[in-house]
Amino acid sequence: MLLDAPGFVFNIQPENALSVIQRVVNSKRWDDYELSEIQPVYTPFYVFTYDINTGEGAQSGRAALNGNTGELNEYVPMLLDKPIKKINSTPPDMSVDVESTSISLGEVKELAAGKIASQTGGKKEMVTISAISKYYVPFYRVWVDVAGDNYKLEVDGCLGTPFGAEAIPEREKTWEESAKETVKKIQTPAGVIELAGKTVKEVSGGVGSKNSQNKYLIWIILILIIITAGYFYLNQSKGSISCSVSPQFVQSSWFGLQKTLNPGVSGNVSFFTGSCTLSSNKLLQHVLANVFVTSKGVKIASYNLNVSSISTYPITVPFDINFTPSTEGGYTVQGEILGGG
Repeated sequence: MLLDAPGFVFNIQPENALSVIQRVVNSKRWDDYELSEIQPVYTPFYVFTYDINTGEGAQSGRAALNGNTGELNEYVPMLLDKPIKKINSTPPDMSVDVESTSISLGEVKELAAGKIASQTGGKKEMVTISAISKYYVPFYRVWVDVAGDNYKLEVDGCLGTPFGAEAIPEREKTWEESAKETVKKIQTPAGVIELAGKTVKEVSGGVGSKNSQNKYLIWIILILIIITAGYFYLNQSKGSISCSVSPQFVQSSWFGLQKTLNPGVSGNVSFFTGSCTLSSNKLLQHVLANVFVTSKGVKIASYNLNVSSISTYPITVPFDINFTPSTEGGYTVQGEILGGG
């Protein structure tokens, strides 16, 4: 499809755009999410320079106006400073949605001047718009189901910059996650200093630096941190376990970046087979472990593993777990070590 203005080429491949989205969602501490759709699009932009005459001097800059929505954009002009190739048609090997241009070239000056004035707090009459050029900018639109809602994110097709992530809320840390971070910090001198400093600052700020009880509160909190670290150290001495199902139960999608588990079926029973790898930082004997299946976060089946001993050398143990199929789907298979001596 021919374009009525130059278009920047897609330098970023779809799988790379999906990787960017995954990193964005993971940075919000969400692990349970689905990518429901990805769509390459060309969005029209008018790039222009502006001058603001305040009477005490002139302020100049460069911005862009979305030719479809009329929104200002400060990112697009930066693309002109990059060595990015331009084409006059959509890529022949890609199905690209070209957004319509609802704002004509003749409307740009007045609309852009009003937008710049509103953004800078000045008057529209003080703004002069010049050097207008139209370009088509490539984006990947990705719809993500996460945190109980559906969000539209965009990834710049030239450089891979994500947009729209601020709409996704951050998942609050669980007590265990916070405690593990504390333990990790305690393992290094720098971490201990940072943690102690934050503790002193927060307690002192919350109670009052002149209060004689501060020092006791600080020591109590530090002691609780040490107790927490000791608890997780003892808990970790149980060892570690990592479980995975056999390859035939794994279905890959979205260029291999998203994987779903599909169980085998035997009559009215579903099943997974696979193996778990166990190890420990010290010798543990008579180890009891548990493999369990969850559906949308709810545990629906478990399978016990009895291992004579584990140590720093990893051992692999097979499992075969049967369960009643769930209408919810969204299966995961995990393991936990229950104990050992």
